[in-house]
Amino acid sequence: MSHDYHPSWDYNLVEPGNALVRVTRACLQDIESLVELIAEDISDFSIKTYFVDLESSEAGRFAAGTSSQPVIMLDPQNLLHWQEITGAPLYEIVSDTIVHELGHALQEARGDEDLDEDEAESFAQQYKRGSDVSWLWREGPIGEIPE
Repeated sequence: MSHDYHPSWDYNLVEPGNALVRVTRACLQDIESLVELIAEDISDFSIKTYFVDLESSEAGRFAAGTSSQPVIMLDPQNLLHWQEITGAPLYEIVSDTIVHELGHALQEARGDEDLDEDEAESFAQQYKRGSDVSWLWREGPIGEIPE
């Protein structure tokens, strides 16, 4: 199922700078195998990313209602702020944010009415460790997150 949502309807689009664009492209390329795995179960699955001012402290946000073709919005200023606070490489901040927000898209695709921050974060961290994360979209709502 496709959608016609565009973040410019709700947020100000911003120019992220060349370095952040390169890092984001590298992150998206590196998670391509995850996207392909998801596409085996959710037809026409693809991710669209946009740089916006989220007007909050969030580094990223998933646009509700776009789970089959998730729209993930990234706030450049907040990504750089989180990098400064944590000391983590920008690549890691961006990748973790994209995969976390992808977790929310998969929760929505699974039929969850409320998106669970802890579950999305567990999904992102397990993916980062190389664990099988297909439980998020292949199982119904779960009470305990697998380790």
